[in-house]
Amino acid sequence: MSFNLNYMIKTVIIDDEKFCIEVLESLLNAHYPDIQLAGTFTNPAQAVSFIQAQPPDLVFLDINMPGLNGFEVLDRLMPFTFKVIFTTAYDNYAIKAMRYGAIDYVMKPIAAEDLVGTMTRVLEEKRKTDLALVKNERSAIRKISIVNSDGMLIQAVRDILYCEADNSYTIFHLTGGKKVVASRTLKDFEPILLPCGFFRIHNSYLINLEHVELYTKSDGGQVKINKVFLPISRTRKDEFLAELDRYINISNQ
Repeated sequence: MSFNLNYMIKTVIIDDEKFCIEVLESLLNAHYPDIQLAGTFTNPAQAVSFIQAQPPDLVFLDINMPGLNGFEVLDRLMPFTFKVIFTTAYDNYAIKAMRYGAIDYVMKPIAAEDLVGTMTRVLEEKRKTDLALVKNERSAIRKISIVNSDGMLIQAVRDILYCEADNSYTIFHLTGGKKVVASRTLKDFEPILLPCGFFRIHNSYLINLEHVELYTKSDGGQVKINKVFLPISRTRKDEFLAELDRYINISNQ
């Protein structure tokens, strides 16, 4: 699979007042339809059990609740990695909320502009985290081994222009006009190279996005790499263009 900087955030809402959950859920649906609402809970103990089994990315957490208050919920979930946004009708918990690492503290009744301001920070943090992860993983694999009948070549990934399927073999097209044939299928190399900034544009081609010089709509869609035009599968064109755009944005960070 290819790297996608999607901003799907798995979210949980915990509030003992069902009406407050419904209001927040409505605001999220209206302004952030891509948010994945994994669960809503009026019972904080049930929420703790759910989160322990299925850790979310973000939790909207009421403070004053029967049984367990918001801080006690977090105590039971320590150490946690999800982001926390406290929601409360009281303004005397702000300092304590910050001590628990809350990303924000939103007063009830929640106004749309307050939610938008908070979620802007959440999305920006996730964007930065995703970019860092992708950069780290793309730079982690610097060389791969290419095995054929002559032996094994240790090849720098950055110098691979694209890979071409040839039945049960793979042809590596390298910088400088070199070609190397590997005794493995293109499918075998796909999981190795995708994290390094490669994309499968066609059943026959796995390309290095770093070396894409041109995209053209002609003949159903093609990319130009080192003066060679390669076809893009119709079913993969939209995903390719989105991935290329993300790759350019990451490279420019």
